[in-house]
Amino acid sequence: MSERLDAVLAHLGRLIETRAQETSEQAQLTRAIKERTEREDFLQRERISLKPHVRHALIHQEPLLHTPSLIATREWLKYPKQPTLVLAGGTGCGKSVAAAAAALVRRKSARWRNATGLVRLFASLFGTENEREDLMRVSMLVIDDVGFEPETGRLSAALVELLERRGKDSATLTIITTNGTREALDEHYQDERLSSRWHPTQARWAYSDGLDLRRQPP
Repeated sequence: MSERLDAVLAHLGRLIETRAQETSEQAQLTRAIKERTEREDFLQRERISLKPHVRHALIHQEPLLHTPSLIATREWLKYPKQPTLVLAGGTGCGKSVAAAAAALVRRKSARWRNATGLVRLFASLFGTENEREDLMRVSMLVIDDVGFEPETGRLSAALVELLERRGKDSATLTIITTNGTREALDEHYQDERLSSRWHPTQARWAYSDGLDLRRQPP
């Protein structure tokens, strides 16, 4: 009788263990699907332009090409000694991909704006106060394609305001992408206040050279 009871209890124990493992696996699958949906929604909401295979890799957390921009971004995220990262380099060298990967890490409180859109936002007099304040406070802000906007004075003023406010909050990080060097941008904007905000003591600069990855096959 005792042996039979032991066998029954052992069987029940195995059933409980199997059920617990199945529940754990189901919970992990549910969480993975939820996070994948969040990544897809973020890229769509922020209107981030990426090649389809890159978008797929980011959504499904598949391996990305280890470009200098991506390596620098991951290192900066681990140890963000400066509140701002500037990804500089030629067209298609992976700057936007690296910035998008970083933004996805903080997707619950991240925004993506291109420089031209930022000019329009800060030039507007009505209905944008909440959005501007939101950009000041979000955990991660990416400002894409700096250096190509037609109204340099307005963007310069917007960048100074953003970088100054965000630089005072240790919980906020900012990424800027540009095709220009620091010297070229300083010459372009002619604004000492902005030059000081992205001086190497305040911002980490990561330069990338190489082929246009957008011309390479997936």
